[in-house]
Amino acid sequence: MKFLFILFSFVSGNVFSQNLNFFREDINFILDREYFNVEGYYWFANNSDKTVDYKIYFPVGDKNDTVLFDSINVFAMPQNVPQIILSKTSLGFSFEVNINAGDTAICRIKYRQKMLDNTAKYILLSTKTWNKPLEHAVYKLIVKQDFVIKKFSYPPDKVYRINDEKIFYWERKNFTPQYDMLFSLN
Repeated sequence: MKFLFILFSFVSGNVFSQNLNFFREDINFILDREYFNVEGYYWFANNSDKTVDYKIYFPVGDKNDTVLFDSINVFAMPQNVPQIILSKTSLGFSFEVNINAGDTAICRIKYRQKMLDNTAKYILLSTKTWNKPLEHAVYKLIVKQDFVIKKFSYPPDKVYRINDEKIFYWERKNFTPQYDMLFSLN
């Protein structure tokens, strides 16, 4: 099984680099003591001259993680059409995206993870399988004002305080992640 996953990763990486371009993401994280909520927009471009369906694997953990996630939703935007989750494992899920030749697709993905320890993790290293940096990436972490984050894997660019919330903000251009996005709680 491990061989098939590695083979799939290798083959899909080569196919994706030729035809499918994952070039942008804009993600909101909402964190409390019980759940880590993720909602993001993901941009894909079909660089081929044919309409194609792509199976996308979306990791939420790696083999070292104990991940309990639920409430998975994938929508094709801008029509907000629900997409079918093709498979789900303890480490991620897959869905299909249909893109016309030379066109772009935007997917809105939402899921929720149960907090099992004092660290929330968003997988960024999988971006490397696309063999190119993300052209543009924006991340926002929203917590209550009294919530303390003791460590970030990437220091935030800005922090906003609005009403009873803190919003930590990151923006990257031509971004090749060196590690996953981690938030360690106090």
